[in-house]
Amino acid sequence: SESWKWFLTEGIKEELIQISPIDDFTGKNWQLMLGDHSLGATTITPRLAQKKGTTYSSPLKIRATLINKRTGKLLIDSLIINVVVPILFVYATTTQNEELKNKAIQFLEKLISEKNTILLNFEKLGVKSKNALQSQALIEVKTNYCSQKKCLNCSIGNNLIKSI
Repeated sequence: SESWKWFLTEGIKEELIQISPIDDFTGKNWQLMLGDHSLGATTITPRLAQKKGTTYSSPLKIRATLINKRTGKLLIDSLIINVVVPILFVYATTTQNEELKNKAIQFLEKLISEKNTILLNFEKLGVKSKNALQSQALIEVKTNYCSQKKCLNCSIGNNLIKSI
């Protein structure tokens, strides 16, 4: 219907304009800018969704830019790494969509490694990440092994201990 078409093109756009930009609770550090939107392809037909008792839907895609207000730096890659990819991966897992899971991993493989204290400490130990997939893996290692003092259960920890 015409009202549905209006909602998809103008209605969503108007709502995004109403809520954007979104500042962090202090109003001093971060700002999320919401931009153009589109609807992604559906992963199931209406008939099959009804038969399976699941929802017929399509993803709402919104261009988002995260800005560090103190430095003015745009953090699009960080937003993709820490928000978009995890949501995409969980969605793919929930819907048992292996192709979408692989796409989430490919996003991380194409993005450069983050720079943070955890990764700098790994670099000092001779373990360098080549891309965002590897940097996320090292952050997981730090969280689940290093911080829990489970070095002997970790191949990196084992190698470091053996080298002493």
